[in-house]
Amino acid sequence: VQLFERRALWRVGLGLAALGMALEIAQGTLTTTRSFDLADELANTAGVLLGLGTAFTPLRDLLPRSADRAG
Repeated sequence: VQLFERRALWRVGLGLAALGMALEIAQGTLTTTRSFDLADELANTAGVLLGLGTAFTPLRDLLPRSADRAG
């Protein structure tokens, strides 16, 4: 079951990438034990893009299909 239309997925992805950036900035400015790391932000964004990419392939239904087989 897909929760979002494909068009809305891009907005969700943008929101997730923005959230990742906001968390990295908060780590760098609001704490003394954590720091902003651009590599972390790039990894977060890459994960969002990979996740969005699977939504446009047959892999999008991989988990529901495997759950049906297991159940």
